Amino acid sequence: MKKLEPGAKLYLLVVVLSSFITGIGVYGIFQMNALNQNTRAIYADRLFPLDQLGEIRFSYEFILFTAQQSNDHKISPTDALSRIQQSEDSIHANWKAYLLTYLTPEEKI
Repeated sequence: MKKLEPGAKLYLLVVVLSSFITGIGVYGIFQMNALNQNTRAIYADRLFPLDQLGEIRFSYEFILFTAQQSNDHKISPTDALSRIQQSEDSIHANWKAYLLTYLTPEEKI
């Protein structure tokens, strides 16, 4: 078996190290894509439903605020009923959408 010349050894070292760095870069890109998908899933499955529950809470608070304004004669009863109906419609729509979300088997425990 022949010994490699120093130039060939250096060339082989450059090729091996370049392949290693390229492999790490490709692996990093695949991991970033997986992380991006996980982040999207967290938003769609967790944060968006929490936002829907927040909207429901604010709608209930708006109903109470509207009732207080009506009681204090700051708005007319007709206007109060209209605002309350809009809030109830918002509550119904957000609750219906929230019920379509699901928990993973680990979260159901």
